[in-house]
Amino acid sequence: MNRIRKISLSLTVVSLISLGLAMGVFFPWGNLQALGQGDSASDENINEEKIYNLNDIENLDISVSSAEIRISVVNGDELRVHLHGSSSGQKPFLADKKTNSRLSVKVDRKSGFGISRSNLVLDIEIPKRYEYNLTLNSSSGDISIPNLKLEELQVDMSSGDLGIDSLIVRKFIFDSSSGELTVNNIESSESRLKLSSGSVRIDKFTGDLDVKMSSGDFEIMYTNFNNNISIDSSSGDISITLPTDANFELDADTSSGKIICDYPITISGGQDRDQLKGIVGSGANMIHIEASSGDISILKI
Repeated sequence: MNRIRKISLSLTVVSLISLGLAMGVFFPWGNLQALGQGDSASDENINEEKIYNLNDIENLDISVSSAEIRISVVNGDELRVHLHGSSSGQKPFLADKKTNSRLSVKVDRKSGFGISRSNLVLDIEIPKRYEYNLTLNSSSGDISIPNLKLEELQVDMSSGDLGIDSLIVRKFIFDSSSGELTVNNIESSESRLKLSSGSVRIDKFTGDLDVKMSSGDFEIMYTNFNNNISIDSSSGDISITLPTDANFELDADTSSGKIICDYPITISGGQDRDQLKGIVGSGANMIHIEASSGDISILKI
């Protein structure tokens, strides 16, 4: 009888451990909330707004998870942040911290367990006169940016699309794990783009460019060109459109694909279907492209 009790007790312990492991797989720690405690599983309307004066702010950091970011430019000195939509589980709220000239605003959630889902939008009204540094960090959700003039724009996204319309910036840094980058009109001195998976389409661009892509097509069109370009791509087609009077040295290589160049080029190195090195015009600028798989096209406007 004692042996039967021991076997029964062992089976009970194993079952409880298995249940705990299964809950850990299907309900990750960050998305759980104690059953019977905290917020209801039903959707809850979220409507929270905060207003800040940016007179002494030179660094603005915005961080969200599972929310769309929509930016608009307004007159005045005040930054308005409006979180709205619906959410279940851990209730989201706006948290902020000011340190010297840096203001950090974050969409946070109450700690605990429970399944969370949300359909949230963070509307951000930025004063037109704010021309310093802006950092956007998003784990999931699209971002739209119109008509900004900044010293530096840094965008870090885990998943979601970024759309930019009319940006003047000294330095633009973009890092994305998955999603598309669509841009219309950027004037920059320096831009660094890093994408693990996703496509890029940029119209009306100026500035030096450094691109690293693991997978996805890349397409860019320069309105004026007196810059250097470096692109390293593992998989995907690359297309660069330049003004007819562009001058550059080209070093292009693709392991699997072909290279097309609309410009008359003086060959200075190798020339093959998958390799092209030479000088166009005075060769004042450098275009270096390394692709593991995909076609490379250098086109005239």
